[in-house]
Amino acid sequence: MLEHCRLLVHRRLAKWWPVTLPYKSPEALYIGVVFSPDGHTLYASTGGNNKICVYQFANGQLTEQTPISITDPNSKNPYPAGLSISPDGKFLYVANQLGDSVSCIDLSTGKETKTTQVGLNPYTTLVSKDGNTVYVTNWGESCVNGLRRKVAVS
Repeated sequence: MLEHCRLLVHRRLAKWWPVTLPYKSPEALYIGVVFSPDGHTLYASTGGNNKICVYQFANGQLTEQTPISITDPNSKNPYPAGLSISPDGKFLYVANQLGDSVSCIDLSTGKETKTTQVGLNPYTTLVSKDGNTVYVTNWGESCVNGLRRKVAVS
């Protein structure tokens, strides 16, 4: 059983810093990793632990902050997977792989604003450059959903 995760963090000057973060089982990280647009905050999904880990990034170091809990009224185990962040840095979109849904997190409060049902087994999300559409890949149906931001947020 893995007892630690290793992340490589990139800085714009093409310098890599290896950062090792200890996680004792049953804690873990999953596929979703995204930086805030300003590069100061990193978000990482935890799969079956149903939360998003939050880290501040400064001087090549990650400092863990309070995680964001993921809940889904339609699933006991939403299993957060892929992540994306709005271009303005205000919202985080989370593909809930076992919940068949996408959660929208208001990053100013760290709270979910809405959970929207999508296709079977969503894997990841991607926000369009203009921030108006959230695309969701659904492994279980081999398809992509497009959600208008107004639908995904409120």
